Parts: sequence; structure tokens; C-alpha cells
Amino acid sequence: DKFYNFIEEDRVYTFSGGRLKVANMQYNKCKSQFEITFDQNSTIELDQGGGDDIRASYDFVKVADVERSQPNDYIDILGVVKAVGEPATIVSKKSGKELTKCELTVEDDSGAEITLTMWGDTANKARERFGGTPVVAFKRARVSD
Repeated sequence: DKFYNFIEEDRVYTFSGGRLKVANMQYNKCKSQFEITFDQNSTIELDQGGGDDIRASYDFVKVADVERSQPNDYIDILGVVKAVGEPATIVSKKSGKELTKCELTVEDDSGAEITLTMWGDTANKARERFGGTPVVAFKRARVSD
């Protein structure tokens, strides 16, 4: 009710403080398996960045369709981070340098899951950045075996 008169059609908003959960299909008539709920501590702000539609700059591939991609293809993914692994240090076979990596498990509305690997500073900050099951968009993620 707090946000009912605030939201306007054809505007872009930033939502924070929501809680992602499995949809109760008895009350939710959408086709998504998940729903986001907001409470009095949540915030919704009008995006002052010009209102560009995120879909205009991404070409999202369903996680279930990633297997049709070839290794080294670049794809855009939209989904929910279901799990964040621990950062780990490995030694690169090519350069011999130590690299930090962290794996994320992401699921989309196709019901399939995929593992995405974050590297460097992004890997070190993965728990704070991707914890709490956020909805995320990844642009130009490289497909590997």
C-alpha cells in the first residue's frame, strides 16, 4: 500500500530491501516460480538515469538454452543468484600467476541452473555483492565447457 500511488507505468525504478521467495501458486497467477515481496523497510526510487529499458541493451539467453551455445560464445544472462561459493585461489596454467575465483549458481524462469565464475576483485566481493538471492543481469558472459 505504501508504494501504490508512487509507481507509474512506463517509468524505471530501483527496488531494494525486497525478499525473493518461491511463489505460492495458490495466490500468484504469474508464470514465474518466484516472487519478490516488499515490506515497510523496503525502498523504491525513481531511476534518474534516463529510463532506458534494460532489455534494449541485453540479448538475454535462457539458462536452459545455454547448452546450444558454443564454447567462447558471449551471452547475456538474467536470473536469481541461488548460491555464492567461497573465494578460492588458483594458479593460472598459462601465466603461472595466482588468480582468485568464486562460483555463483544462477537460476532463471526456465528452471535451469548454471554456474558462473567471478574473477579477481569481483570474486573477493561476491558474498557482499551477490548474497541474499538478488536478481542479476550479466552482459557478455563467456561460455566454457
